[in-house]
Amino acid sequence: MLSLWRRGQATIPEIDEDLARRGDTFAYTTILTLLQRLRAKGFVEATRLSPSTTAYGYAPAIDFEPAVRQAFERFLREYQFDAAGLEILRTTLEESHARAPSRRAAHRKGTAAGSQRPRSQRT
Repeated sequence: MLSLWRRGQATIPEIDEDLARRGDTFAYTTILTLLQRLRAKGFVEATRLSPSTTAYGYAPAIDFEPAVRQAFERFLREYQFDAAGLEILRTTLEESHARAPSRRAAHRKGTAAGSQRPRSQRT
């Protein structure tokens, strides 16, 4: 979903490219299946790119902020957090946010060193 929110609309190869930049690798069919499920649930819209092709562009059918808010509300409801649990969650989020730049730098360094598998070897 982040790829779609950032791009506005994307094809499966573009989504794959965004995921690969993060170090995640998935088969084309895995991404397609996920998009089909998200479409069936009303989170994603699909548009045929041209009449002469079978390629589709996918776009978010929901906005980022309401989607994130809804996900957090569901998470909090399901786990019935009390004040102590919410404090742990807040601290965890702050710590995760503080570490994020160093994780991204480490990922870029690892990728630059050739740690990422070539696209031809992905499954």
